[in-house]
Amino acid sequence: MVALIDTVGMRMGNDGMGSIIKGMMPLIRSKVNNVDEKTLQQITNLMAQAFEKVSDPNVSEADFTEWLKFENESAT
Repeated sequence: MVALIDTVGMRMGNDGMGSIIKGMMPLIRSKVNNVDEKTLQQITNLMAQAFEKVSDPNVSEADFTEWLKFENESAT
């Protein structure tokens, strides 16, 4: 989880968001410990895909929004 947050911070720059996420780490860790392994793996994969798309300059905001709709619909 720490490596994922560090990667996001590195790709998104050193703005306040990285600091906010790092400050929330104790709460995040306590909540993650309560999630079963399969669900945690699915969440991690989805987060990784989202961060990859956000950091790709070729993916427009509209494309990302459309991808979120697809993921959201398939999750229900």
